[in-house]
Amino acid sequence: MKQHTTPLIITKNKTVILEKIQLNDTTYNEQWIQDICFNNSSILPIDEIEPSFGGCISICKELKTESGPCDFILLNEEGFITIVEFKLNSGGIQRPGEKLLDKF
Repeated sequence: MKQHTTPLIITKNKTVILEKIQLNDTTYNEQWIQDICFNNSSILPIDEIEPSFGGCISICKELKTESGPCDFILLNEEGFITIVEFKLNSGGIQRPGEKLLDKF
């Protein structure tokens, strides 16, 4: 039995049915999702993970570190920093969390 229905975008004048994409579709790569999230940081459920970090705005992308670039950094009104690292395919033997800790 199917557990989920097909998502829709409903606006005043039309309804759009969203289609599932294949993971090997090169159109939707890590850069694509980074750009969407950087330009629309409110779509990230940061305040659901830790409420004190909510209300963030994007402040920089591809921050250079000794271990490689950090995808992007967010900051909220209280000055709390959120580091965002995307992993669509982690590759190699290092786990994404370890890579992120190496950067700082």
